[in-house]
Amino acid sequence: MARKQSGLSIVLGSLLLLTACTQGGSPAARGGADTAETPHTPTTLTIAIQREITAFDNRIAVGTGSGAWRHWVELAEEPMTSPSRIPAGEREMRLATKLPSQADGTWAIHPDGRMDMTWTIVNNAKWHDGMPVTVDDIIFTVTMMNDPDVPQETPSGGAWLIKGFTKVNDYTVTAHWGQPSVLGRYGDDIHPLPKHIFEPIYQRNKSELGRHAANLHEYIGAGPFRLVRYEPASFIEFERFMDYYKGPAKIDRVLVQIVPDPNVMVAHFLSGVVDVLTPPAIGMEIAAEMKGRFQREGTGHQVLIGERSAANNYELMVDAVYARPVNGMTQQKVRQAGLQAINREELMDLMTLGGGAVARQPYHPTTDPYRYLKDYINSRDFPWNYPYDLRRAEQLMAEAGWTRGPDGILVHSPSGERFDYQVLIRRGTDWEKENSIIRDDLKKLGINLELHTLTATEQNDQKFISTKPGAANITSGAQETRRYLSKAIPDESNNWSGGSNRGRWSEPRMDRLIAAVEVAVRDDEARSAYRAYTDHVMDQVTWWPFYWEPIPWIVGQGVSGIIPYGANQDWWADVVKK
Repeated sequence: MARKQSGLSIVLGSLLLLTACTQGGSPAARGGADTAETPHTPTTLTIAIQREITAFDNRIAVGTGSGAWRHWVELAEEPMTSPSRIPAGEREMRLATKLPSQADGTWAIHPDGRMDMTWTIVNNAKWHDGMPVTVDDIIFTVTMMNDPDVPQETPSGGAWLIKGFTKVNDYTVTAHWGQPSVLGRYGDDIHPLPKHIFEPIYQRNKSELGRHAANLHEYIGAGPFRLVRYEPASFIEFERFMDYYKGPAKIDRVLVQIVPDPNVMVAHFLSGVVDVLTPPAIGMEIAAEMKGRFQREGTGHQVLIGERSAANNYELMVDAVYARPVNGMTQQKVRQAGLQAINREELMDLMTLGGGAVARQPYHPTTDPYRYLKDYINSRDFPWNYPYDLRRAEQLMAEAGWTRGPDGILVHSPSGERFDYQVLIRRGTDWEKENSIIRDDLKKLGINLELHTLTATEQNDQKFISTKPGAANITSGAQETRRYLSKAIPDESNNWSGGSNRGRWSEPRMDRLIAAVEVAVRDDEARSAYRAYTDHVMDQVTWWPFYWEPIPWIVGQGVSGIIPYGANQDWWADVVKK
């Protein structure tokens, strides 16, 4: 912890200098000035993000490195539904007026295996250029997404199963599915893009969709704030959209500053230049120290903790073409041994300051699958906890043909391979600290772990990530079932961006289990399908889950309405700054 404390001391020691440099020159410092002539004082909320903005809609932003930390997206984008502020398994209606339901016939499963879902959207939503949002936008968006010539990530919300539409009227549409599926019930992959903006691009050059200006500095959305100005590597400015269908937002202007250095981020906040610090730049140690300081000084600033519904984990390369050593993670016993050699309780304690929980199964308590399996997962009959047990790990490695060499590193017999292994990690003190702890644990087993910190270029290079031997330290979950689909393996045919199966898991049985989960509509079917899938994933040790990651947000005095849903803040319209 000393490293983080000294880092924060450097930040605090440099505060006066950084404040002098930032105030007066930053767009945030100039915004929201009070004037005696006007009764209304315009409010500017300034948030800081660490990573460069590369795209608004990441479904078509293949290869842009759009990333998962997208707190700013729903300033301008409007989804069909939102999970924010509501318990697991429920949704808040946004563009959609209600969820499709079998009870009222808007969700119908036919004897021949087809399925229909009927969606009705609000009739008063507008795009930021004043055009109405209609189901024509939905039909175009899904049709475009299902075009194999459009570069995109593998969809997660089931839209690829939609075979066509019947338009009822401008605000009601029935989607026709080729098979039953629960994936589309929240509309995650059918939230629309403006047809009148994207259709000409689509007709002219499908390959440029994701990188086109319409998906970045000329973006037209339907959310509570409209894009005003984008300065690459600097800031992005939004203003309140007065025709937002739920009523104008409570903030006049939002400025998103791009601040790669966490120390500078903290300095900006403490000097009053920034109102909100967003993940992932601020780790738990700095957050805890800032919380203590806020309490001692009575500043009124807050540290809010959201918990991601996906686990911090290692995604293991299991394809023998790329895996090194070849006889390492390609073997189930080796994967299990490595997991049991890591003291996950201690790791979680050190990394979350006791604020997290070890991920011993695929499903966070806020997810739908957990609702089906919680009795099984929490029972004594659940066989997949894999507690820390170095002796058992050594036994498994011996059974897999690995014994210690003269220097203590495992050697495989008869191939003679040394167990030199590599993990890809992102830049940042937290990642280095976490993987240093894991490296020390694995060394006790005889695995020599090298930490490879990704450069900015490597982090955006999908082929590099998809073929590099070893593991990737990421935050995801086995509940993201499509992570293990054979057709989600990135390769040359899909420009190395065909899906999220970076570990290159390819197994007919896994594909069948995933398919069963995706078509399990009734509760009893879902319970059985998720249990079979969970048992196989955990038995095969397809990943190394560590802990459910707590996510700190730093919120300035006078700012209310920030309610982190894990790593995201989906609802910006109700945020207030006094």
